[in-house]
Amino acid sequence: MFFKIKLRKKKLSTGEKYDTTSDKPVTITKDGVLYTLIPTKTQGRRNWNYDKNPIEVAYVYHKATTTWVDGNGKELLPAKEGQHPDTKGTDLPDYKLVSTTTENGDVVNVYQSIDNNLGGYR
Repeated sequence: MFFKIKLRKKKLSTGEKYDTTSDKPVTITKDGVLYTLIPTKTQGRRNWNYDKNPIEVAYVYHKATTTWVDGNGKELLPAKEGQHPDTKGTDLPDYKLVSTTTENGDVVNVYQSIDNNLGGYR
């Protein structure tokens, strides 16, 4: 998805340093969908000396998703758009939340199966 974002305009003198790294949004919500910045995909010069010529910098965003997996990466629930960290560990009965991580805006909830018959974990 392509978004055109206007960065804050700042009056600069010729030769003055300009840096866009702090001017861009880290997340964008469009039509109720959350998109997150992928810093490693940025294209163009993010900082330069101002010389009145336009500079284009492309910041790349992707649709954030959440997954629920076991320790082996096996999907336990279908992936869902947006960020849905299982902060209480209650999203999956019969599973214990092991960790929740966020990378590039994507949330991964990792679980361990609880063996109710043995009173422990599998």
